[in-house]
Amino acid sequence: MKEKKTGTIKYRYLTAVLFLLVVFACFVLNVKETLNNYRAGTTHGIREIAADAEAVDSIVYPFVNLNGGFQGLMDRDYLYDADPGNDIIRKPDGYIVSRASGYSEEDVDAAVQKLADSADWLAEMDIPLVYIQAPSKMSASPDEAMPGLTNYTYYKNQYFREKALEKGIDYIEAAQWLSGSDEDFYKTDHHWTTDSCFTAA
Repeated sequence: MKEKKTGTIKYRYLTAVLFLLVVFACFVLNVKETLNNYRAGTTHGIREIAADAEAVDSIVYPFVNLNGGFQGLMDRDYLYDADPGNDIIRKPDGYIVSRASGYSEEDVDAAVQKLADSADWLAEMDIPLVYIQAPSKMSASPDEAMPGLTNYTYYKNQYFREKALEKGIDYIEAAQWLSGSDEDFYKTDHHWTTDSCFTAA
């Protein structure tokens, strides 16, 4: 019994040591890359140095790619993130979308109010407001990315338009220039394809 308990303690110590080594290695890489950026003149001042140290490409991207490759090997269609609002879904057509876990009507109301304030400010100078709403993969249709997952992106977009029209603000939905399908976007992220950009332009 005592031997088994000793083995468990050793395992816990080993796990803790490995974890600390990984954290220390990440810290060293953070400092190294931040200093390199500073010496190259791409980073200036304390704030930029701090921001630079928070998102170091040499650490972030390898982990992201490693995780993506591992999930791909497992053939998973739902990938969890530390923030549920950033969970990733692979749709049946193979396209990747981010899951919006909800939205705040207060935040949307505030955004609409800022747009209305801008319109009023421009009107005082006889300048017409031209606002273009860029679509996302999930904003054109209420279809779910997976069964049982509400498409909050679509409903947020609809709510924004409803509130903007209530304030007398009409705007251009860029989605009308595109096909309205996933093919307007790259499979792996939220960006329009090059062809979609040219069409909109």
